[in-house]
Amino acid sequence: MREKKEVDEKRKIGLRFASSIFAIMALFAILFSFGKYLPIFWLFHKLPLFSAFRAPVRMMVFFVFSAAVISGLSLDALSSIDYRKKKIIQNILFALGILLFIAAVTAVLSYIEKDKIIEFGRDTATKLYNNNADASRITRGNLSLEYFLNKVPSVFKNILNSLGLFLVLMTTILFALYLWINDQIRLSHLKAALFIILIID
Repeated sequence: MREKKEVDEKRKIGLRFASSIFAIMALFAILFSFGKYLPIFWLFHKLPLFSAFRAPVRMMVFFVFSAAVISGLSLDALSSIDYRKKKIIQNILFALGILLFIAAVTAVLSYIEKDKIIEFGRDTATKLYNNNADASRITRGNLSLEYFLNKVPSVFKNILNSLGLFLVLMTTILFALYLWINDQIRLSHLKAALFIILIID
């Protein structure tokens, strides 16, 4: 019995260490992906090899991978969770539910005011084009201002579609977790539901 407890304790320590490593990796990746728009980007460029990255946003691949690993480790840890921690998770779910509601309201308002937002996007595209008219990509591709202005409505539509899909998936995940927290479904059912959601995504 004592040996089993020691093994469980070592396993928990190992999981915490792994979670910490991937959390640091995720944080570094998301900060690096901001590129020149982050004041400390020059610091990253002093690190070996990182100065060779021409597209910092590609570091998001490491963020997504780290987030996936952390999610898997967290899901595995749910099997040994106690009542007190369940109440904490319940409070977190409630807070996330409020944020999702705010995001949903924002999406609806954005759709209602889509003409104004598209007009704002076109004005912004015009300013960016005029400020970067000599950029090599524009020069090589011989891309006109009209090309970028015609892209604005489709970009807005894609953002709204992505936001809508995100809201549906997150609502489904939170609802599944809520059912598990309240002992209405088993952990195995929760894992199956999350696996199905992952496949759909």
